[in-house]
Amino acid sequence: MKYSICNTFITLPIILIFLAKLDTLMSELSEAEIKALIAKVRSIKEQVAGILKSLYSASDVTEILLTRVLLADMKELVKAYNDTRNYFLGKIFDIGQHMPAIDLYGKNLDLALESHPSSIFRTIIIGCNIAEEGLKALLKSRLEPEVLDRLESYRKELEKLEEEGLDINVVKTLRAALTEAECGHWLASAIISSRVVDYVRDKINGEKDEDKVKFLVDNNIIPRKDKKLQELLLRTLKLHRNFLVHRVDTFPEVDEALVMLGGALSFAKILLKLKSS
Repeated sequence: MKYSICNTFITLPIILIFLAKLDTLMSELSEAEIKALIAKVRSIKEQVAGILKSLYSASDVTEILLTRVLLADMKELVKAYNDTRNYFLGKIFDIGQHMPAIDLYGKNLDLALESHPSSIFRTIIIGCNIAEEGLKALLKSRLEPEVLDRLESYRKELEKLEEEGLDINVVKTLRAALTEAECGHWLASAIISSRVVDYVRDKINGEKDEDKVKFLVDNNIIPRKDKKLQELLLRTLKLHRNFLVHRVDTFPEVDEALVMLGGALSFAKILLKLKSS
């Protein structure tokens, strides 16, 4: 018996209902509380996905044994999910009401976990996805309008690069950096963006940053007259070293994290040109 994980998205009506009461929710939760809740539901989801992967890869013979070994862990995860859902129902009802319930206890829960754990865990993943998207919407609403506009333009730019054949792993990395930025996680966004910068940087000839930019100009990969782009690449490379390599005492401001994102997108464009040349 094989299992699969469903990717679930909040439907438009749910989003509209949630946004209608956004101001009330914002006044009740601090940014730190929202980020802590996001971390919690992500942790639950990741642990559930790990067990599902184990069950998916197991043979029919070992599956029953594996289920019994993991039974205690499974029950703890179900309890953690139910406790989290109850918290949402009491504290953030507009999100909690859309998280599916798992109304199984005692022996009934044991039997369900032994016979069809995948259906229970898919339910947990659905609930965690709903909670995470709702919480991210809360954080996103706290960003300045001009920052949101800039992030939206970056997302559209990434979609265009994906259509042009950008490496799927680079796309996933940039998408993760964008998501972190939308949540106000500037350090996480900058570090993730740096991965793309580092990856492309290694593919450009030259020892120093200036040498690499000169190589790009001399080989018509970037326009010689586009001084702004050249300055962006140099600044991105400098920030990249600070956030990913050299400095543990450096934390990005909003503008620096956005520069890293924009610079990483520019390096992604360069990657496409390098591959076609």
